[in-house]
Amino acid sequence: MATSTAARADDDAPLGVFKLGDGTLKVGGALRIRLDATLDAPKPTSGISWDMAWLNIKYDSPTLFGAFQYRFYGGTNAIGYADTTNLGQENYLTFAYLGYNLNNEHRLALGMHQIPFGILPWVSSSFYQTMANVIGLEDVHNVGIKYNYRGSALTLDAAYYLRDGGSYFGPTKDANRYSIGFVQHDSYVEGGTNSRERHQFIGRAAYTFAHGMESSSEVGASGLYSRIQNLDTRESGGRLAAALHLVGNYGRVRTMIEAGLQRIDPRNPDQNPSLITLGGFGGSFNVATKGKFLSVDLSYNVPGSWAYVSGVRPYLNYSVFTKDEAAFKNSHRFFAGTSFSLYDRWWIAAEFRFGRNDPYTGSYVNGLGVGGDDLWHKAYFMNVGYYYP
Repeated sequence: MATSTAARADDDAPLGVFKLGDGTLKVGGALRIRLDATLDAPKPTSGISWDMAWLNIKYDSPTLFGAFQYRFYGGTNAIGYADTTNLGQENYLTFAYLGYNLNNEHRLALGMHQIPFGILPWVSSSFYQTMANVIGLEDVHNVGIKYNYRGSALTLDAAYYLRDGGSYFGPTKDANRYSIGFVQHDSYVEGGTNSRERHQFIGRAAYTFAHGMESSSEVGASGLYSRIQNLDTRESGGRLAAALHLVGNYGRVRTMIEAGLQRIDPRNPDQNPSLITLGGFGGSFNVATKGKFLSVDLSYNVPGSWAYVSGVRPYLNYSVFTKDEAAFKNSHRFFAGTSFSLYDRWWIAAEFRFGRNDPYTGSYVNGLGVGGDDLWHKAYFMNVGYYYP
């Protein structure tokens, strides 16, 4: 790739798309703004702010592939936890990897890339994602090597990650990162821990059953084991997670169901094995070390388009994290929303969010741990993004 000469792919190709060797290089990015509104009485709040900008580079060829993305966050919001005030004050690497296609069915990837766990690439249709995300099992990018086999119906993944994706620039001690992971707690996290994840092993298998021309069902299973290093006691415990999933595409209706469990041995200095601190997106919070999770998602791809609007997909999602500790309150999250494209390059998502002991809706620090006020909180969110190319 380094010795090849880059040229415009063709006269009709968008700016930023180049022919490089026997592949195509795309250089682009995105810019997003957001509207946040909390709907809880007696003092509802709302605000419009910058959400994020990113730089994205992607290369694909018959033999080599790779991608790089770096994000810049900022703005004020109504979520209820500290955020930066200017776009770019909080910024971090999302992923950076190179890969090699051994043949049409087998490939290897090396670098910082998404872990192959559960439904890929996301467990739901919602923008804010599910309880699997905030306990560190959805949309996570770590540093390691991944093998993928994709046959006509069977998909297999095996991966080893030496470490997590790391923390970059922002307002927190260790949670300036895209992927939710194990971090050193910030001062506002009472009873927080200081830990990090290393030596993660993951296996995933999925099989697709066809039901005629327009319908199919994917069933799969995933397993994860890693070492959790406590930075205070200098001892290492372990993390074990497993999940089963179903993705059903039945004409224009899509269903996604994922259920699993997580067990963490934190080796805390106070000998309390029930809590550990995770973090990301410029904030940290406590999470119960033992529990089960479930996400159920239903969406519909509306046919046709109207003027410059296309790809309309309304959705419903419910996810829950039930904790093994009897005194801890379970965490719930429910979405009702829709997404659509505008003028091809614009993508808009709007959703009502209902949370109970949810870190993103009413109970940031303790919702996923001991629990918050155990009441349902309500919020509205809209994200408007321009994506290029």
